[in-house]
Amino acid sequence: MRKVLAKVDDARLGRAIAGLVTRALVVEDVRREGGAVRAKVRSTGKRGERVHVVGIRAVGRGFAVFCSCEDWKERGAHCKHIAAVALHELGAAAQARSTRSMVGLLLQL
Repeated sequence: MRKVLAKVDDARLGRAIAGLVTRALVVEDVRREGGAVRAKVRSTGKRGERVHVVGIRAVGRGFAVFCSCEDWKERGAHCKHIAAVALHELGAAAQARSTRSMVGLLLQL
């Protein structure tokens, strides 16, 4: 997911982080299967509430990405929705590692 984030420009990455913090962007309905993740990103902003579908799939040493938003369709840019899902997945992986560590510590007691 870090490789995905590396392709997001600073402005879009900043908007993704701000949106996640303020909950203007909410990642939901996450589905993981065989090195791919698909999620919906609920976006609340000036234009009201919208839901965009994001897909990220491992391909070789990189990733193929998709978003249903206009930014992706018109510019092909890695948008804030793609960044939000990548950040969400990094957080989920960190939480899973932390949970496994805690279980391991408890089992040692």
